[in-house]
Amino acid sequence: MRRHAIIVVLVLASVHAAHAQTQSVAGQCPTSGPGSAERRARDVVMVGWERKPGDGPLVFREKFAGDYEWSDARDRLYYDDFSPNPRPVRDPDAYGAIWAPIFSGLRSARHAISIEPTAVYGGNLAVSTLEFVALIEPADGATRPIRTLMTLTWRCHADGWRIIREHNSTKIVAADSIQSYFKTAAK
Repeated sequence: MRRHAIIVVLVLASVHAAHAQTQSVAGQCPTSGPGSAERRARDVVMVGWERKPGDGPLVFREKFAGDYEWSDARDRLYYDDFSPNPRPVRDPDAYGAIWAPIFSGLRSARHAISIEPTAVYGGNLAVSTLEFVALIEPADGATRPIRTLMTLTWRCHADGWRIIREHNSTKIVAADSIQSYFKTAAK
């Protein structure tokens, strides 16, 4: 009986310590302002995926080093139905392997936020959603206008929020249906 009681106490102590660590880490990730999931989501789109004529090749791991969860494989899943062969992958390097050659070959990719990001926070996780529009211009010059709903799941780490899940749903749209976002963004 005494041995059983000691084991129960040790298990409860380890659960309490793990919970305290989660609470401690979660408290280090902002839920508003710079560093919040909303701001980070906006930056992933507007800084990460933006391409200008003359940009060098996209090196995914370098470009998104502070955005994706690289070392902790728990719960990771990345999916974009706009990829040439839509399929979920569990590793950001595999996700980068899909997009790096495509984005490296683009003449440009201009983005604008059409629905501002919002996020829901709980413990050490956050889920952000936003909608963006983009004018994707391959080397052939035939611009492809798109509208994408992006949902990102973030895990809090000591150095901030990191993406553990990504889901993008994209439609090709008429250029005139999104042109106003780029006129507004240019002002």
